[in-house]
Amino acid sequence: MSIMARIVKKRKRLRIEGFAAMFLFVASALSLSSSLFLRTYNNSLSAQHQNISRQIETLRSENEELKTQVQSLSTRDRVTEIAQQEGMAQNQDNVVTIANTGE
Repeated sequence: MSIMARIVKKRKRLRIEGFAAMFLFVASALSLSSSLFLRTYNNSLSAQHQNISRQIETLRSENEELKTQVQSLSTRDRVTEIAQQEGMAQNQDNVVTIANTGE
């Protein structure tokens, strides 16, 4: 084997090793950057989830308060009182009672 053949083989080996080292470096950099991006994105989604959960709880609380108000405003006594204030009277002849017979 001549000296020229050894030099050519050594250059090919260096090119392959250089390519492998560059590929390893690029893959490591991509892995690190994607890991950082995904961690940041995950934190962002977690913060959004907490905000939405907080909003849901606030709306549930408001809904419960509104349900209580509706129940208190729709009682028979209140309706009768408002009708009397407006000059209306209850006619007992027009009152119909419906009973649940269990059928």
